[in-house]
Amino acid sequence: MKCLFTKQLNKDTQDLEATYGSEGRGRVMVERAKQLGLYDWIVSRSPCLWGAPEDVTNRLGELRDRGIYNWMLYPDNPELDDITVAKLLSKALTLSRDA
Repeated sequence: MKCLFTKQLNKDTQDLEATYGSEGRGRVMVERAKQLGLYDWIVSRSPCLWGAPEDVTNRLGELRDRGIYNWMLYPDNPELDDITVAKLLSKALTLSRDA
């Protein structure tokens, strides 16, 4: 069953014309996950490292309290430029380090 949902969620990945770089790609994937009934399941298994720098800082603290210290972050946001994303991530990590 999982394989079927995965294929449906990622149904356009085999298309050379896939819309990975298109505006609104994230929203399309979220809507598709909701339609398939997968959204809550996906979110419940994510590290939840999103939101304002303070939100990310708090979540990193919660994860650190559970013994999770090493992360590889992919700071991508199609709605913000890379410099802004890097500054926000830097702020979150600085706040986390100082906590």
